[in-house]
Amino acid sequence: MAAGRHDWGAARGDGPGADGGGNGFASATLIALNGQFPEGPVDVQDLNADGRPDLLAITAAGNTQQGATVQLVELRNNGTGFDPPIVLLTERRLGRTVADFNQDGKLDILLFGPDQFASPLPYKLLLLTRNAANTGYDAPVVSPLNAFTIGESVVADFNADGRPDVAVGTSGSSGRAPVVVQRTAAGFILQGPFPAFSSTSELQLVADADGLPDLVGSLSNFTAGGFGVLPGLVGGGLGQPVSYNLAGTNFVAGDFDLDGRTDLAAYDLTSGNLIVYRYTGLSANTNNPPTLNTLTDLTLAEDAPQQTVALTGIGNGGEPGQAVTITATSDNPALVPNPSIAYFSPTSTGTLRLQPAPDAFGSCLITVTASDGQPQNSTVVRTFRVTVSPVNDAPTLDAIPDVVVTQVIPSNAPQLIAVPLSGITSGAANENQLLTLSATVSLVGPGSISNGTFAYISPSTTGQCNLLILAVPPGLFATVTITVNDGQPTNNTTSRTFRVFYNPSGTPGLPTTAPTLNAIADVTADRALAAQLPVALAGIGDGDPSQVLPLTVVAVSSDPALVSLGAVSYTSPAATGNLPYTISNTRGGTATVRVTVSNGQAQNGSITRSFRVTVPAAPVISGSRGGTGNTAVALYPNPAPGGHFTLAGAAPGPLDVTVLDLSGRIVLQQQLVAGPQPLLLALPATAAAGVYVVRVRSAGSMVVRRLAVE
Repeated sequence: MAAGRHDWGAARGDGPGADGGGNGFASATLIALNGQFPEGPVDVQDLNADGRPDLLAITAAGNTQQGATVQLVELRNNGTGFDPPIVLLTERRLGRTVADFNQDGKLDILLFGPDQFASPLPYKLLLLTRNAANTGYDAPVVSPLNAFTIGESVVADFNADGRPDVAVGTSGSSGRAPVVVQRTAAGFILQGPFPAFSSTSELQLVADADGLPDLVGSLSNFTAGGFGVLPGLVGGGLGQPVSYNLAGTNFVAGDFDLDGRTDLAAYDLTSGNLIVYRYTGLSANTNNPPTLNTLTDLTLAEDAPQQTVALTGIGNGGEPGQAVTITATSDNPALVPNPSIAYFSPTSTGTLRLQPAPDAFGSCLITVTASDGQPQNSTVVRTFRVTVSPVNDAPTLDAIPDVVVTQVIPSNAPQLIAVPLSGITSGAANENQLLTLSATVSLVGPGSISNGTFAYISPSTTGQCNLLILAVPPGLFATVTITVNDGQPTNNTTSRTFRVFYNPSGTPGLPTTAPTLNAIADVTADRALAAQLPVALAGIGDGDPSQVLPLTVVAVSSDPALVSLGAVSYTSPAATGNLPYTISNTRGGTATVRVTVSNGQAQNGSITRSFRVTVPAAPVISGSRGGTGNTAVALYPNPAPGGHFTLAGAAPGPLDVTVLDLSGRIVLQQQLVAGPQPLLLALPATAAAGVYVVRVRSAGSMVVRRLAVE
């Protein structure tokens, strides 16, 4: 079959005038409706989601008078024709609407009724949901509509909750107001009636580029024309009608000039002409407000990190030449300070960043305002609530130095050692909790030591732990763990461990040799690795066989910008440890690392080993489109006048854009959200003319480009 044609009938020819030739239609295929006649138009919908359009119709036996049999029938498209009609419902009902009302990914059918020949009123809704097997429909669900007249209906998400709603017009010339049937998770809710037109027959859905659906109802009785507009409001309502006394009847809607607003075409019964009305907004002298999609509430834990909120649907309302600015404020800055905004007009997306204040919890309202700077209708406001749930902060206790006992302790005279404690808090200034202290002792050598008694009164920040000890051999005698508890269900303790050494003065055992550390081989970093392998440290010891001394291990880099060192992973008196490190993303070279092991003694107290870390040069970047990653990502204009440039071709989603000069210094760093529109960026005004490196990171890749600035 030639592209662009779709044959539904079984009969098809290849000669002149046949459908297969592309210059006519095949012979007609008749489909019996069980002696029924269509009552109203026939709908075309892919009801079973098989990629083929099916037919849906309401039929009546001969006429629509009271007592006539009325059926809702489905004719399934089998690819070469239609299966015999399937009766879905035998009940006198009016107009039908097809949409995914229960949000299960399948199309449902909504009907109104009973019609004017049945009773009792008011009208009700009857919902046929597609069954789980996608073979038919579940039993009808009836909901009250509480309306006494119905007519045309259109589907739109009037309250922007992601569920399809239905606007229902009036029937005939009753003059009653239209209503909106909103779909919720629990069922249907009736909104309205909204302001009525003088007499409404047809109902059309139109848009004026403000992101809210408007309704147009025709004001025609075959002798006089015109229509009225009910503007959509935030929250799903409809505003006061604006009437237009223009010729025309039988209106249809469409964006004929592709300006983002829906226009109208109507038939003029007097002249026989087709009239097109271009929709410019409810008033030629009224600015269309800017647009910004609704935002979702956030629930965060206390002390949560910075949050990034995507802003979408940003626009100037359709008027050319208007720049949009975005601002955001918090009604409780002590909980959440005013957020920061990253947005460049005229893109349709931006980002908002916020972070709760330390140790704060509660609720606040964030107000985001888009403005096009015009005298009228210049702003659109969106709000969302941030709820910060309290999280107990762990109590605090300063590190406790090791205790070295130097006096001889007779076996019959235990010695009381007072260990000072500091930095004792509940963890947060706004947490007034009763703190308790406890101690546990792990003996290493023979002798005894008490679990400790405390001189402490909450909420003091200082205290004292008293240990009664008896030790005989020199060296490491015991480890003591002090725990602070704030009594809360979670995150309620903090512990510090220190060691007790026995080194009686005037007796053998003072260190006579320095600590030990094996030589460390030079290292070459590997840029292909996401994280560099730690450097292994071995042969760590206190250097004295007659006692055990506490050891510390520290490392220093001669060039931290090239080779940055993490904390040494080591616990005394282990013989091994690890040294983690990271390398520069933009530089290459060699740095010297010095590792020192210390036993804390005045003589022969330390040993230092040095080794070199060689970092390969960063990838060479050449050409305005040079670099690695997705070749679709482009920067233009390049050279960029005054540092203003456009980023295009990035995959949709969060982006981290970093601009560096050739020395590796970061000039600009922004977190953005890529969408269908290019992103506009600008270097700081202090950025000098020259060549810069632009690095674009996304969830799955990194792209590097060169940018010249003039």
